[in-house]
Amino acid sequence: MASRLDETLLKVLKTKFAVQDKVMHGLIGEYGALGSMSAKIQLGYILGLYNRFCYDDMAIINQIRNRFAHKVEAHDFSSSVIAGKVQSLKTISHLLAQPNMDFLPNIFEKNSFDIQKNADKYVMTSIILMAVVPELAKDKLLSNLN
Repeated sequence: MASRLDETLLKVLKTKFAVQDKVMHGLIGEYGALGSMSAKIQLGYILGLYNRFCYDDMAIINQIRNRFAHKVEAHDFSSSVIAGKVQSLKTISHLLAQPNMDFLPNIFEKNSFDIQKNADKYVMTSIILMAVVPELAKDKLLSNLN
């Protein structure tokens, strides 16, 4: 899920670049200064493409991704280091509190997601961010979330 969010961030960032040539590709490529997911998350935030709330959850998703990739103790979503990070994700609970978001519980139920389960909460948060971030960058959705 995190790699798909990374791809989404890259697509959104590219829409904001004035030049899309070898220089841009060198900057955002795998070994470029902005090649990491963390750098893309930070750049999107400082460009004002999304608010701190989205930034924080994307950073947590990236941390979880890196824990799974590099830490032996992070073998599944029940390990304490991962569970603690997942529990700090706030996208779903924040969106559920917003007006006109009453469709979200139906999505969870229809897809058999239980946001009390760490893996489901991680997946649903990632999916929601992949849908919301491009719209935030267009100033069309949830611009009042802070």
